[in-house]
Amino acid sequence: MNNALLALRAFAYRRPYLFLGLLALLLFGLHLLWQGMDTEQRDDHGRTLLIQAAEKGDLPAVQKLLRRGAAIDACDDCRWTAMMKAAMNGHATIVALLLDQGAAIDAKDKSGYSALMAASMNGHVDTLQLLIDRGAALDSQDKDMGWDALIWAAKEGHLEAVKRLLAAGASPRQRDAEGMSALDWARREQRAEVAELLAGLESSQGD
Repeated sequence: MNNALLALRAFAYRRPYLFLGLLALLLFGLHLLWQGMDTEQRDDHGRTLLIQAAEKGDLPAVQKLLRRGAAIDACDDCRWTAMMKAAMNGHATIVALLLDQGAAIDAKDKSGYSALMAASMNGHVDTLQLLIDRGAALDSQDKDMGWDALIWAAKEGHLEAVKRLLAAGASPRQRDAEGMSALDWARREQRAEVAELLAGLESSQGD
């Protein structure tokens, strides 16, 4: 150990500029390593700092973490990504940013829920339209109930979301694990406006 320190000291004395350059590179590498480790800190639910910031709608924090190299499609314990959390809470600007940076638009959680479903169930029309425009899978269904984005929107009574999904080509005929369609759910949940729209569509398609 002492010999190594003496050799290092001698090298620094003979080649001071080279020694300082190598030291700077080493410190820079350690800095990058620390940044990468820092961005991937997780809470008790497995959420990275990026997921937490996206969920809260904290755009400056999301931008900062992306600049620092945060893993964009990292998942929490339920396999929700930052983009999915942003969509669930209607943070359209953050959804757009994450998609621009390469986030997977059709990522799914453990139960098969996607960002489009999350936006639909909560009636976030701007986010929903953004995902539609970016090519999100319209008729994707979850694993357990077989609900898709249209069923979610109809079930929750989000009329405008239903209209946007239908206009984009979502299938009103798709049925869930119980054999229920979006219209069936609208009727069961007493979503009168949605049921009227879907019933009229079904009638026109049957003619």
